[in-house]
Amino acid sequence: MKSSNHYGQGPEPNYTYQPTMPTPTTEVPNPTTRIRGVARDIWLACMISSIPLVAFSALLLGLVFHYQVIPKSPISLSFASAATADPSVVYVDFPATTLIIVASWSSTMAPLILPFLLTLVSFPVSRTLIQASQSGDRTRQPTPRQYALILRIMSNASLSALWSCITYVFTSKRKRAPMTQPLTFMTWMLALASLLSILVFATDTWLHFVTKTVPFTQFSPTTFDSASFRFNENCTNINTTFTGGCTLNSAAANTFLINSEPSLELLANVSSTNMVQQVADSTGKSYAFVGLRQTSQNANLDYTATSFGASSHCQVVTKHCISENGISGPQASYKCDFGAVQGVIPTTQVDAMVLTYFTDSSMKNNVSSLVSLPNPYYFTAVVSVNQNLGRNPNRGLIDDPNITSGLHGSTLFALLCSTKVLDWRYTSINGSVTSFSYSPSNASTTNIVMGTEGYTHVGDSYVLQQTSLDVW
Repeated sequence: MKSSNHYGQGPEPNYTYQPTMPTPTTEVPNPTTRIRGVARDIWLACMISSIPLVAFSALLLGLVFHYQVIPKSPISLSFASAATADPSVVYVDFPATTLIIVASWSSTMAPLILPFLLTLVSFPVSRTLIQASQSGDRTRQPTPRQYALILRIMSNASLSALWSCITYVFTSKRKRAPMTQPLTFMTWMLALASLLSILVFATDTWLHFVTKTVPFTQFSPTTFDSASFRFNENCTNINTTFTGGCTLNSAAANTFLINSEPSLELLANVSSTNMVQQVADSTGKSYAFVGLRQTSQNANLDYTATSFGASSHCQVVTKHCISENGISGPQASYKCDFGAVQGVIPTTQVDAMVLTYFTDSSMKNNVSSLVSLPNPYYFTAVVSVNQNLGRNPNRGLIDDPNITSGLHGSTLFALLCSTKVLDWRYTSINGSVTSFSYSPSNASTTNIVMGTEGYTHVGDSYVLQQTSLDVW
């Protein structure tokens, strides 16, 4: 069968090829990628994002270091119990509430400056976008979704914007385009700024919890003259008890104290600066020393000071010095069998006390005005007190064999004493002497104390008055 042309292979189509003329292009110079006219915006963003935090931080640190109290270790171990400063704590002498308010200003400003920080970041990001657009490389240009994230970060620098970026980053790579440099950079900057803001907030919260008002005991050294006592600089080398001329003024008819007013005030217990204080050690032995009088100015002052002290030990020697045969009329004669002590003492209504000093413990020589006495020094006291009070039977002294009576109702007794002069050092806390130490004074101090006691009578009346109370 003859085939038909309808089903047979037709002729090849005829194609005509014409050359394509290239479209003429005009070379356009590459515009600069520098963003102009934004210097003011950059400076403004820099100042707003840095000055407030720097100023508040500097103010907080300035207050802390300006009012910081550095605990000082007390000089005396007696203060150790009161020194409870924690070395890991910073002590600030400033109201805690005000300090916390200043710290809160920084945590308040930290999230507010995030948009200004991101404004600074937006300029290098914009430059990168311009370069990517000019290069024509689509792989460097963000997708519409990424553009939306970048704009959200720039317009709303918040944790929600950061969360959107993070969820986009962790989306499966099959469902999103690769991350571009502008979005990556903006995400990191927002994360870093948010982290810094959170750290500022956490620090402020921590300060709220750890800042407390606590009582603090601080120790500071006091000057020598504020609590300590010393002799005049001309009284540091006294060789004899009488002729030194430091504390005693020998007049034609009498001997009196130089600058006697402080001594009289001290004896009468009316001095505004000092007083005689008494303490006892663990064995019960008593000591007397010149100490600082407690006043409103030093009531809260704890201190360690140096002064002068003394400790005396006496024994009754009435039977060795006074006999019943020697008491007659208005007087009584005495003569001690252990040393050169003898004389007459009145027994009328005039209180009397006769002191005899010895050059050493042998008590053989009682000429003590031109010598330097040892420490301790020794003396006898023969006393007659008569206050017209009689004798108190309830005291139990009326039958004491070591106390006798004169014919006019006086009370007679004799004592043999030794006194040790001490260089005294003591610590006072809350107005009480908590500890003390001492050492024997030198010969110069001993001569001054004995000379004042032996050659003036300013203290006799106070001693006799107390004696009347003791033996009544």
